Amino acid sequence: MTANEIATLENINLDNLDEAALMALTGQGNQPPTGSQAGLPRLGINYDQENDAGVSLPRGHWKLMVDGEFVYADKLKLRPYTRMYTYSLWDQEESTFISQSIQTASLGDRFPDSAGGEKCGRLSKDEEKELGANDPRVLLSREVVCNQVIYGTVSGTALTADKEEVQLTDQPIVSYFKRSGFRPVREAIDHITRQKLLMQKAVFDIGTKKMKSGSVTYWVPTLAHTDYLDALTQDDLDLLKKFLDSIKAYNEGIMERFRESNKLVANDADISLAEELEDVTAA
Repeated sequence: MTANEIATLENINLDNLDEAALMALTGQGNQPPTGSQAGLPRLGINYDQENDAGVSLPRGHWKLMVDGEFVYADKLKLRPYTRMYTYSLWDQEESTFISQSIQTASLGDRFPDSAGGEKCGRLSKDEEKELGANDPRVLLSREVVCNQVIYGTVSGTALTADKEEVQLTDQPIVSYFKRSGFRPVREAIDHITRQKLLMQKAVFDIGTKKMKSGSVTYWVPTLAHTDYLDALTQDDLDLLKKFLDSIKAYNEGIMERFRESNKLVANDADISLAEELEDVTAA
């Protein structure tokens, strides 16, 4: 996504978009790949066995924070409003991101990242093959994760850790799907896209499926398309605009760090060049 494309989000008139344009804008396009959500509850799969108070928690259930408290549900209804892609590189020891890329609607777009590079160092298979398996750049590339980011709403019955019921009705969320969770979500959205259905009108029943790989137990999302709404309301369009504004703000933050990182690199190069010129002059 270029700076002009990011800026374009400011001037979107959702009322005048046809369905094909809306699909492309919100990550439901069919482009083949080529070379801040502050305040939004994050929906994820719970892996914690208990909370800080020692209360047992349901592993493998959906988890999100509502009104300052985590709630859990084995199944929910999801309406996806937009699907983005982003790359990230996580430092396990420091428990922080080394770098993150912008979010954009197509894997065929460019992905400037916060470290001043592209895709946080993720290479294509051909690039990895050319460099060789032991090349440090290849080893780094394999640590980089491609995330599928869903902005949408969820509805259903959830429980607090103390088993108190919480009714969720069109609760706005953001959710990141990577590794084993990436494919089920992409296939679900691709399925309705092939039918020319808008994701914003689609309702999915979402659950989780328990999996094992050796001694490792994990859960993957399951999605079943169960309903399709007749039309989008003005409230739907207003919420979509808020999601797009959130993405725009996030991307602007990443691009600022991208430019700053490249500025620092350029400054270091200028210093080295100046030192070399001084040495030549002195000789």
